[in-house]
Amino acid sequence: MSNIYANNEKIFYLIADKFASELTSFDFKREKFQKNNKNIGEFFIGKNVKYELSYDSSSSVFLLKSCDPESCDDQTILSKWLFDSSTDANKQINAITTDFLESVGVSGPKDSIRKISKNIKKRKKDENFDADPMFLINRIANIFPELKAEIQEEKRAYENFRFVNFTKQNINPKLKNFLKSQPDNGKVKKISEIFDGLYKSGDLDARSIITIVILSSIDDESEKIIREHLGDDLKKAWDATKSIRDKKISPERVKKTYSYIASSLKSQ
Repeated sequence: MSNIYANNEKIFYLIADKFASELTSFDFKREKFQKNNKNIGEFFIGKNVKYELSYDSSSSVFLLKSCDPESCDDQTILSKWLFDSSTDANKQINAITTDFLESVGVSGPKDSIRKISKNIKKRKKDENFDADPMFLINRIANIFPELKAEIQEEKRAYENFRFVNFTKQNINPKLKNFLKSQPDNGKVKKISEIFDGLYKSGDLDARSIITIVILSSIDDESEKIIREHLGDDLKKAWDATKSIRDKKISPERVKKTYSYIASSLKSQ
């Protein structure tokens, strides 16, 4: 077992312990499931829902899912976090735990477990994982830590996270100021790698946020700073979105399905 895996396994159990302590008053039963050289995880079983908390060592992702207590053939991804070992571990542990608890509706002793939101896309257990806009925003928050409080405020204020609005109001201004501040090339490269990596592995909504909302807002002078670190596919997509740089993109409306961002942007 590598030192990195062993350390992240300890972190997993710290998160799981905190998660379990909050669910105890709701009569959830905690069960471990067999770990292998890639994944570790636990189940938290309630009367009406079962939560699966897991860590994927191959991608360093902590993942929270829900399913029917009798069967996990059809699962819902509630939250996922990439653990970045280069940042403050304690802050990440607290952020991940807080997000997981808020994802199941637990933010205080008087609250109750909420019903699973219908706007979260369901995936089969063996389906490939595609990064969504929330995953993208959490990754960017590792670059701009002040976003973490703004993410939590957005979640408290709105039942459905407004990805387009949040990106335009909270991420774009920070990125613009950063690129105009003669930034360290290493940090620019890290941001570029996030955009490039999640453009390749993200779902349609995440790709739309990257190209239509974020990159199209960058001016020509700042473009030179970040463009050199991007892959050819993302460069082509960026070029294709420049024609809508100055067009207004309406905020999302609450809809029944999760994958509404790309279609709403496409209709502009």
